Amino acid sequence: MIYQQAQLIVEKGAEDGDTRFALTNLPITIGRVESADIIINAAFVSRKHARLNQLGNRIVIEDLNSSNGVFVNGERIRHTHTLCNGDKIGLGPQVFLRITWQEETVVVSADYEPDLVASVPPMSQTAPAHPLVPPPALSITIANGATHTEIVTKDEITIGRGADNDVVIPAMVMSRQHLKLIRRGADYLVQFIPTAQNRPLLGKVPIADTQPLYDGDELVIGKNVAEHVVRLRYVSATAVPILPPPTAPAPPPLLTKEEIDNIVSSKNLLLRNLQITQGYYETAQMLGQFLGLRNVNWFAFGTYASKTAGRAIRHESLPRALKSALIRSAGYGDTFLYLNHVLANSDQPTTPENVLGRVLEQISLLLSLGNLMIFGELAWPFVDMINQFGRDRAPDHGRFTQFLDGHFIPGSFEDGGQDWLRDSLATFYEARFEIDNKRQTELIFLGNILLALHEQSRLQPVIEKALGVPFDQFAEGIIPNTQQEMSWFTSKVTNRAVDFSRDMVLRTVTRMMMAYTLPHREMKLGEDVVAPTDLINFPKELLTLENPRCREIIQKYDTGADTLSGSAANNWGRLDDRMRFIIDFFRSYQWDKRLYKPPFTPEQVSSIKAGLFPSGVL
Repeated sequence: MIYQQAQLIVEKGAEDGDTRFALTNLPITIGRVESADIIINAAFVSRKHARLNQLGNRIVIEDLNSSNGVFVNGERIRHTHTLCNGDKIGLGPQVFLRITWQEETVVVSADYEPDLVASVPPMSQTAPAHPLVPPPALSITIANGATHTEIVTKDEITIGRGADNDVVIPAMVMSRQHLKLIRRGADYLVQFIPTAQNRPLLGKVPIADTQPLYDGDELVIGKNVAEHVVRLRYVSATAVPILPPPTAPAPPPLLTKEEIDNIVSSKNLLLRNLQITQGYYETAQMLGQFLGLRNVNWFAFGTYASKTAGRAIRHESLPRALKSALIRSAGYGDTFLYLNHVLANSDQPTTPENVLGRVLEQISLLLSLGNLMIFGELAWPFVDMINQFGRDRAPDHGRFTQFLDGHFIPGSFEDGGQDWLRDSLATFYEARFEIDNKRQTELIFLGNILLALHEQSRLQPVIEKALGVPFDQFAEGIIPNTQQEMSWFTSKVTNRAVDFSRDMVLRTVTRMMMAYTLPHREMKLGEDVVAPTDLINFPKELLTLENPRCREIIQKYDTGADTLSGSAANNWGRLDDRMRFIIDFFRSYQWDKRLYKPPFTPEQVSSIKAGLFPSGVL
């Protein structure tokens, strides 16, 4: 076999970089490390994951002891595997590649002589960039007998034992009419007929009443009757699975309940913020595997919000000279010693000599409290959802409702309930099984803003108080006790003046000092959201919104609707201002994969995991 124009095509899962690689000089190593010949920058891809090589007239792939395995057409390989033209290669549960080449057939003449071997030239000198895609097919095997293939092209296809079906399978385990395939786009949904017996299994799990089919899915009917068992394997060039194949190993848990509890109970506020930030990052990666890394989830945004909060807790956003003066006014010569000591002894009385230091202390304590509140409430439910439902290939709404009941209090936020959280997780769960890209993108956006609405509502008193600390500390003692020392009229005037002055301080702080640190830039909260690209404000699937719940929330908080104009927060202490900014920010950056980048270096992560404050820029 002569291989011409062989190439490897990345179909799904890579975060960035090239998507087509010419295989001109085998062997080729594939992995995440920079020394790999083909770099795939994605979670669950090992540093050196696989190797492609040519052995004689074969192209083979070898698993280089990767953590999450190499799959060919949905089956995990052991060591090496010979590849065929068009094979789909999985690197772990999320990255999918396709290998293709143009085959040149060797023709031997009838009057064969050894020197008269010629090759038939290709019909075109240039291989088509996108060859014709074959229609889907069903590969059918009855017991241990021969396998035959049925090409499926009709909009609806019935499958069963009866002669009136489109696909007739004469097996004892089949009902007269057993299944129906319903076209959806280029591929099909499978529907179980309610009157049929023997519900098919997919990866040992009974299929839902209706669910999408993906390339490599194998439906098993009558598993307990070996002599009559039927296997239906779906073959498609377009239905690349967004979920791990049933045979894929479960990805290792990156964050455990014990780790979350240890972080929440930590008394070291500086280290705890770093642990929370890393915890958000690990949860973002897990949720990304659960939903697909095509869209940015709330925890990826939360990673950099927590990183930004850490800078504020450590007062790194203050000008160095001002920060140094404030620290010295509190009686300390070293910032780290000040933060460690003052935050651990926050019950010291305020005096004129240390009022500036108390301002810094109160801001740090309040920001740290908010950081802890949200992580403590959200981390474990999401990790537990991924642990319990991360291998499901079809929704189980009854079991998921029981899961929600075990984690959240029903009821509105105003009544002490957690309905926004329940709705957010339910939306993410629905998005996991949605095969329409636009609907899935809108569902993930809705899940993100429902989470934001809950956590911002919970943080309202903390944020308002933190922003007002400078004014409150300096106003304390200057304003008389209005109830005892002033008339009713004077009291009202003074209270209005104080409220007006405090609001002006919060507006000034928002405009001049509030920022969100992204991996590649800093976003001013008091200015309109700047889109990640100058070409368009929102991803194409969020340019217009069809989801009714999305539209309802946006109409309440975002008067600009489909523009970034007016998204700036005037006063970050007001919930409506924050939500307006956050909704536009989440919508604009939902496809910006840079938010999945690690917040710390590997060396810093090692220190954080060991309970040590790391060196270097944080």
